[in-house]
Amino acid sequence: MQRPVQWIKSYEVLIITALHITTVFLTWHMVGPVLPRFALEFGVSVTEVGLLISAFTLARVFLNFPAGSLSERIGRRAVLIAGGTLVGLASIGSGLVQGFPELVVLRFLTGAGGALAVTVSSTIMADISTRGNRARMMSFNEGIVSMGLFLGPGVGGLLADAVGLRVPFYVAGALALCATAWAALRLPETRGWNADPRPANAGPRPGLWAGVRQILVDRDYLMIAMVAFATFFTRFGTLFLLLPVLAYSMGMSPGQYGLMASCIALIQVPLLAVAGTLADRVGRKAVIVPSQILTGAAIIGYGLAPSVPWFLVAAAFFALGMGIGGTAPGAYLADIAPSHLRGVSIGLYRTIGDIAGFFGPLVLGLVADHAGPGTAVSVNGLLVCAIAGVFAVFARETLVREPQLATPAPGARG
Repeated sequence: MQRPVQWIKSYEVLIITALHITTVFLTWHMVGPVLPRFALEFGVSVTEVGLLISAFTLARVFLNFPAGSLSERIGRRAVLIAGGTLVGLASIGSGLVQGFPELVVLRFLTGAGGALAVTVSSTIMADISTRGNRARMMSFNEGIVSMGLFLGPGVGGLLADAVGLRVPFYVAGALALCATAWAALRLPETRGWNADPRPANAGPRPGLWAGVRQILVDRDYLMIAMVAFATFFTRFGTLFLLLPVLAYSMGMSPGQYGLMASCIALIQVPLLAVAGTLADRVGRKAVIVPSQILTGAAIIGYGLAPSVPWFLVAAAFFALGMGIGGTAPGAYLADIAPSHLRGVSIGLYRTIGDIAGFFGPLVLGLVADHAGPGTAVSVNGLLVCAIAGVFAVFARETLVREPQLATPAPGARG
């Protein structure tokens, strides 16, 4: 009993951060099977449902970068707590609305709180890890998150089927507030942990905007930002909007679709430990490229699926691609981000991704209204494969092993 307690104390920052971000994600994924159906009950179109999801990401577009910058100025802890509190309250409010405009506003506020919480959580993970263990530590974080996501869609869908479409909003919001209270009591400030070594004769560090320019001229940063663009475009345009619509058109209920989404997350959980070890051993790029291609092919399979069984096969390959990819993009980003610009680098990265998340539902919603949701999903899959190809050609590998010094033979003298 003593050993597990010591382990928890040693890794308490990691555990608090992982559970906090899990509850924030639950306010999105627990309501994922519910939100399109809930919004459609207000008499809106699929494109307008896309606007609802885009409002969520629009808040993150505006606040990701300020969240990262603020975490460099006042610290990670205060920003994390503020974000978690806003997420919890706005999620509960979403379940209380009586009209579509109010729902749009509250989903915007949920996205705003998520921007603060997720950006700073990613920054804390970079603070407490090193280049040698980063992917494995992030895989532990992703494992806890994935277990939450495994439970989230299934529980949310079943709650909606059993007691109503509004209940998942209440449950997810309450969980976020509980995790935020724990962080407020126990989370230390991590700003400055594992900072890059700095020569004694080095001049002053560049200011904020000089640092932004430094980041944006880095080709590797632009390459991983393209991967983020594809990931967020897919998450908000296909996973949150079109896949539920496709599933409903095949006769699946919110509960059935939620169980399928939970199974996708469950398949990813055992793969994450393997993915983290692979990324720390063979390299980030060596994992990112094949996983992105497999994910893109599975998304195309979703769009072309003629029936529920084929839809489930595509879901299995999608889970495999996402699980293998795991934490490699996050580790790649943390590798190339200067320690004094971690919050800014991650905030800018998430801003680029959320711009894709904003346009994804709108663009794919319009394509779905004119050519059908299956065609729109297939277009998304082609985009993911194309960006994986660009990354394969132009991005460098960031996991560079230091050369090992020769070990003298036993008894040899220097």
